[in-house]
Amino acid sequence: MQRDRFFVDADGGGKWILIRQGAARPLRSFRLKQEAVRYGRNMARKRGNSQLVVKGRNHDIQTEWTYDRDPRRHPG
Repeated sequence: MQRDRFFVDADGGGKWILIRQGAARPLRSFRLKQEAVRYGRNMARKRGNSQLVVKGRNHDIQTEWTYDRDPRRHPG
C-alpha cells in the first residue's frame, strides 16, 4: 500500500498551503505556517500510513512526520 504524502509549503503570496502529492490544487491555505502544520499533522495522523513534509519559504525541507508504517531504514 502506497503512503499518502502531504506538504506544507509557502505559496509565494504570503500564505502557507497544504497540498497532497500529485494534486493539482492545494487542499487548504493558511495565514500562519503554524496553523498549516497543525492541520496537516492532524490530517496525516487520522489517515494513517501517511507523511507530512514541512518546507520553509525557500522550499527546503525543514522537518517531516511519518505516521503508521515507517519504511525500513537500511544502513549505508
